[in-house]
Amino acid sequence: MASPTVQDDADVHRSVARLSITEESNDERAKFLQSIKRKPSFSVPESESVFESPTNSPTKEQSSVAIMEESPESGSSKSSVAPFNFANVENGIEGSTTANGASRRKKNKKKKKGERLDLELLTENAEIVPIKKQKRRRSSVLQSSQVRRKKFLSENPTFELYLTNEKNKKWSFTDLRVFIMSMLTDFRLYPHFCRVENRVSVDQVIFVFVPGLTSKDFGLTSLQEQLVPIKIEDTSCPDELDVLKKHFDYLVPLQAPGSKKSIFSCYHALVNVPLTKNEKKKMMSDSKKQKITFDDLLLTFGELVSHGYPIHPETAGDKTELVSDQFLPTKNFEHEGCTTFALDCEMCRAKSGKVLTRVSLTDFDGNVIVDELVKPEEEIVDYVTKYSGISEEMLKDVKTTFEDARQLVIKHVSSKDILIGHSLESDLNTLKISHPKIIDTALCFDHPRGPPAKASLKSLMELHLDEKIQEGSAGHDSIEDAKSCMELVKLKIANGLLFGKVLNEASLFDKIAQTNKMRIVNGVKTPKTSLVIDYTPAIKSRSCEQRIQCTTDDQVVENFKLHRKEDDFVLLKLRELEFFKGFTENSMNMKLPETLSEAYANLNRRLDAIYDTTSENSFIIISSGNGDLKEMFKLQAMYREYQHEFEKDGNQKGVEPWTDEKVEELAKAVEKAKDALFFIALKKPLDKSEEAIEE
Repeated sequence: MASPTVQDDADVHRSVARLSITEESNDERAKFLQSIKRKPSFSVPESESVFESPTNSPTKEQSSVAIMEESPESGSSKSSVAPFNFANVENGIEGSTTANGASRRKKNKKKKKGERLDLELLTENAEIVPIKKQKRRRSSVLQSSQVRRKKFLSENPTFELYLTNEKNKKWSFTDLRVFIMSMLTDFRLYPHFCRVENRVSVDQVIFVFVPGLTSKDFGLTSLQEQLVPIKIEDTSCPDELDVLKKHFDYLVPLQAPGSKKSIFSCYHALVNVPLTKNEKKKMMSDSKKQKITFDDLLLTFGELVSHGYPIHPETAGDKTELVSDQFLPTKNFEHEGCTTFALDCEMCRAKSGKVLTRVSLTDFDGNVIVDELVKPEEEIVDYVTKYSGISEEMLKDVKTTFEDARQLVIKHVSSKDILIGHSLESDLNTLKISHPKIIDTALCFDHPRGPPAKASLKSLMELHLDEKIQEGSAGHDSIEDAKSCMELVKLKIANGLLFGKVLNEASLFDKIAQTNKMRIVNGVKTPKTSLVIDYTPAIKSRSCEQRIQCTTDDQVVENFKLHRKEDDFVLLKLRELEFFKGFTENSMNMKLPETLSEAYANLNRRLDAIYDTTSENSFIIISSGNGDLKEMFKLQAMYREYQHEFEKDGNQKGVEPWTDEKVEELAKAVEKAKDALFFIALKKPLDKSEEAIEE
């Protein structure tokens, strides 16, 4: 088949440009073009010579390509040399390099399709290298220039509770936490116990802890074998709790977290989210890059309160009711030398409890500032030498009193200095001294199981510094312990804030805050917020929730009415029923109802007020938290008493021994305490009109 004829060099240049590779050098290009001279592929009539005038001859910047053709009739060969500008090819310019290129391009547009260059032979000997595919622009880049749109949420959320249980085990607080996250964040997991459509329209999630509420209140002996929801109308729900009948359809069995010996905090299980490996890796990497000082390790006001530290008058926070006259506060004074000290005390047992028998204070460099044995006023009934290192012989001629020991500490430590120790609240409570700037190595470093367990000083020294302390039967040495605390803190500062921490969990409140609210205020996106209203002190924790402390259930409800519109997740705790049933001690000295019927009525009134105040398209969850704890607490107390007496003198006192039967009883009591329940409902809107939401 004859090849089509080319009228000028424009098509040649265009074809070569298409086959060019931008990274090749000019020499390599010349070799490439030379390789296509082996076989004739087209003819150039003499009348169409490209050299129309001397001005069209090649320059120094141009390379010439001779295209040879043998005439099939005469056998003679003719040559035509066309100037070729590789700069034009490299820049992707198609067409002729001559001065008349523009006019020829116009000519070529009029050519017939049959007169195109046949590239089959041209590319026969050429090496084809694929051109790199152009990167596709990310959709986010394309969307950045688009105008933000309004979404009209014409559909309200719908809720369906599953009446079957594919897990074949009771729902847990993990399931409830997953539900909260799926409603309020971009969390991709969905709850196993229900189905929610159009969850973006969910306004709030209100979670109400009601400890003291058990299966017996609904005429059910136990929920341990119950895996699926129970219709409330099929239970013996008290008439005084008609709010549950009115707004909730099902009672859902729930299992509290715990082991065979004890239950764990339901609150902790709900508000702590396990971290992924990538999240842990990133957090640790970021922590190592951030330099820290002693001030970064100081306990916050909230941590001081929650861990039982005496509160100093200079401590920042709402401390008016927490400062006690029974404690001697450190004074603010100027002094030379070190401003960072480590403190450790040794205690023995008297009839009233622990009594001080030794106090030791060291400075930053490990120099001993104070080391005194102390003669307590009370008679010591147990020296616990194995732990205290104190014996009766050591205290025989000691004259230093408890007050003398306190004044020695007050004399050397200013309120502006930093005091370091391991579980230092025990030492300060025994010394009856308060101090505002505390670093606690029991909180700086985590137990391998994570909080709330605390690692011993001995295990921390062996793990992080490969040093063994507290060896032998002579007991602890308070000087050694104080120096060890200082060394651990130095190591922490050198390695970052997260060094020694078990990175297993993050706060649910922090996860919620990483998602923005649907509504934009003054053109600014704001993160979602959380509020906790309960009986714990209104302290500023390291997570980002707001807290309000109350002393009665009525105060909890009133504060919810005042603040509930401001937050996306609200957690409440009502404790009157718990105190009335004696599940825990009434430490708040709350005035309790006289009868169970009255307690039910009070709870009903408060739950009804919470439901009425809750905004439409919001979820309300009511959970007991745990079951009956009384039997478990009783058996745990028996175990602790027997263990203490046995370690002391082989149980010479003759307390009831801890047998295998008692172990089984405790396990059953723990399972009973894990027996919990919850109710869940979606408050449907009265007005179903569309709501425009700026996204």
